[in-house]
Amino acid sequence: MTVALAALVAPAAAQQQTVDQILAQRPFPPTDVSLFTPQVYPASGPMSPATGPAPSERQLAQRLASTLGRRCGAFRAAQGVQLFLTDPGLRRTVPDPVLRAAAASLLCTFGEPGIAALRSGTVFTSVRFANLPGATTAQVNPPGPGETLPNILFNQRYRFEDFRQLGPIMLHETLHQDPDVGAKEELVAHSLEALVQAQVYLTDPTLAASGTELPRRLNTKLMARINSGPGPRLGLFTANGPNVYPGGTPLPYFAAAFPSGGPDTPGNATLRATLRLIAGPGAVPPPSAAFDDATLEFVDENQGLSSRDVLRTARNLRLAIPD
Repeated sequence: MTVALAALVAPAAAQQQTVDQILAQRPFPPTDVSLFTPQVYPASGPMSPATGPAPSERQLAQRLASTLGRRCGAFRAAQGVQLFLTDPGLRRTVPDPVLRAAAASLLCTFGEPGIAALRSGTVFTSVRFANLPGATTAQVNPPGPGETLPNILFNQRYRFEDFRQLGPIMLHETLHQDPDVGAKEELVAHSLEALVQAQVYLTDPTLAASGTELPRRLNTKLMARINSGPGPRLGLFTANGPNVYPGGTPLPYFAAAFPSGGPDTPGNATLRATLRLIAGPGAVPPPSAAFDDATLEFVDENQGLSSRDVLRTARNLRLAIPD
């Protein structure tokens, strides 16, 4: 190594060491509990969903172009807008413009494989808003009368939330393609959804602080994800401290929010493609690509986000970062 090259590499290595040293001090406490749910931080206050009116298709296209331009560059941003406006498969499966924009917003994220499932016409009958119970954000329903494919239903309560907040949930639901959903499948789906949520905030940090009900729910999940894992790295089954919600309702690590055990369930093309996107250097997803212990272990060890991105996400959630 030349002296000049060594002079460049050494500061970068020192910076990486500093980032890892900071992340090893997790869990980071919140500086603004109003960004999270009262179930975890009672002092955060009551929650209300966003209210209308809904943006027009033109306004959605403009916002989508801006978002994808920052994340993907001009060429792919133009592709994304055309996907939203004119793609026949996506328009057939997702006729609602807000939900269709949410699907297109997955471009250049770990959730991009979900778009193919929606465009194909062979996986889902439709994606639409519906009256769902309580705070259920979305769910996959079995085929209705005369249908052969399941439907993705989003809670009507969240119709006016920013479409970019709906994108990670869209990826989550495309991972469920049959009625056989077990605890392992839900843990994997929520784990991957949170990684995409981090990418949404890395593109536009202001979304984390909008204060309406849906982002507060998503922020709370993402906080547990960011604060879980051994040492400086993300993980599902351990954490550096006793509570990933410092000062709030106890949760020892991300996976503890979900039932353990249960049967393995089949995977699908969306899962296989998403696992490839989060794989670290040299890592190969398990050949089964099912919702099983091997996949959980792979997700635990492969997070897709760099250490700097994890630290930036913590800042976007206004967590207290040590100097």
